[in-house]
Amino acid sequence: MRTQGTNILLNMFFGPILNAASGFAGQVQSAVASFSNNLLAAFRPQIIINYVNGNKEIMAKYIRYAAKYGYLMLFLIGLPLYLEMPAILQFWLKNVPEYTVAFCRLTLLFSGIASLANALVAGLHAVGKIKVPNLFNGSLYLTVIPITYYLFKHNAPPVWPFILNVIFVFVGGCAHLITLKYHVKEFSVVKISLLSGLIIVPPRKEAEKSIFQAAVLYWYIVQRLSFLKAMLS
Repeated sequence: MRTQGTNILLNMFFGPILNAASGFAGQVQSAVASFSNNLLAAFRPQIIINYVNGNKEIMAKYIRYAAKYGYLMLFLIGLPLYLEMPAILQFWLKNVPEYTVAFCRLTLLFSGIASLANALVAGLHAVGKIKVPNLFNGSLYLTVIPITYYLFKHNAPPVWPFILNVIFVFVGGCAHLITLKYHVKEFSVVKISLLSGLIIVPPRKEAEKSIFQAAVLYWYIVQRLSFLKAMLS
């Protein structure tokens, strides 16, 4: 509903071109998020089984692993896309609608934070305490629509709903973190909070490895784009 509401407002205030740009950003989000979601699917059974068996410390460890490696996988794929988004969209769409690059980059940032929050959601599903977090996050995300409408009425740029999504997914992740700690005392808020710093400054060992892999992937994407441009020109 949040996405459809945003698209309706973009169409009302800025026309169908920006509505289409938002649709392209949604396709990028779906493609990128599928990688981290597939990794989380591998960790989810272990998280649930260890909670049922009373191994809450091991459960917390798997949650951290899911958040860590899910984010690093998304970082590996997302960094080259973020840096080369104008060239990728130019090759994909030919005539790139205005603000499409900004929409896609903010969507990638949203996906990075969501990959950490989704690992916490897996822990909450294992505990079975999802009513309050879901009500809180659902209500929070629904406020994107009236806030966006107010901002657009006062001539705000069309990137604001995407900025709000990034802010609210961070707030929602913090709510998940607090709720999980309340129900699972063995869960370390400090460790997962430090892990959230991966969004800004990854640990050196993981960062060096991920940046190297991302650089290789970035080089490959640039080379393929140059080759395709030469073929089509």
